[in-house]
Amino acid sequence: MTPAIERRTRDISAVLHGRARTSNHDDQTDAVTDILADIRHWCDAYAVDFDNCNRIAADHHQAEVADTP
Repeated sequence: MTPAIERRTRDISAVLHGRARTSNHDDQTDAVTDILADIRHWCDAYAVDFDNCNRIAADHHQAEVADTP
């Protein structure tokens, strides 16, 4: 894992832990699911194509994983 990916992983961990505290979730899967649903709601409200963003994110993830030694 590159230093940049490690930093981003720590950043999202803080978000997930915060979400778990505020929503009384003990399960990381529940916290991730809630955040993804909230992002979908945000995309609906601001006319952002979530599915397109998700495809682009998957492409970025694959490229970053492929570049990781």
